Amino acid sequence: MQRYQDVLAEILIDTETLQARVKELGAQISADYPEGELLLICILRGGVPFMVDLSRHITTPHMMDFMAVSSYGVGARTS
Repeated sequence: MQRYQDVLAEILIDTETLQARVKELGAQISADYPEGELLLICILRGGVPFMVDLSRHITTPHMMDFMAVSSYGVGARTS
């Protein structure tokens, strides 16, 4: 299996900056939904790591759901 570090041209956002922003987003979502009743919906195959990190920083009760989507045909850009 090829390591992703071997194929990256450059790192656009360093880990510390990204994690700080995810923490800020989690705090803002918690403030916007103080009563909870929050449903996070994630598009599968790429969004899961981000949603898990974000969920760790949301302090209000919330649930997660996942959705799989696909385009019709090889290389198709519309669904």
